[in-house]
Amino acid sequence: MSLQSTMMKAAALYALKKASENISEDDMKRWAKSAIDRTPEEWRANALNTFDAGLMRAGLMRASQAPNTASLVMTGMVAGVVIGAGAALLLAPMTGAELRAKIGGLVGDFLPGSKKEEAEATSEDADAEDGPKTVGGTRVPTN
Repeated sequence: MSLQSTMMKAAALYALKKASENISEDDMKRWAKSAIDRTPEEWRANALNTFDAGLMRAGLMRASQAPNTASLVMTGMVAGVVIGAGAALLLAPMTGAELRAKIGGLVGDFLPGSKKEEAEATSEDADAEDGPKTVGGTRVPTN
C-alpha cells in the first residue's frame, strides 16, 4: 500500500469521525428505518439524482440527458436557411426601393391588412389634393 493511499484513507476516516460526532442516535435510527423502507426503484432514483447533481456541479451530464444530435443538426440547417435567405435578399441585384417594395409585398401577405387596399386609399387621397405629387421621394409638379 502506498503512502498516498494510506493518507487518503486516514483523511476519510477522520472526516467520517468528525461528521458522525454531530449525529444523534435518534437521527441514525430514523435514517436506518427510512433506508429499510425504500424500494430498489427509490434507491436507484436517489442514486441517479445524486450522481446527476455531482455531474452538473462539474459542468457535465450523462449521455442520455444530452441533446439529440439529429435535432441539433436540424436546428442548424433551419438557422442556415433563414440566414441565407436574409443574405440573399440583402445582396440581391436590385435597387433599395425595389427591394423594400418586394419585402413589403411579402410581409403584407402575412399581415391582416392588405397592402393593396392601403395603397389604393393613399392614391385616392393623393388624387384629391391639388398640390405637387411625389414620385420616388421627389416632388413632381402636376401642372
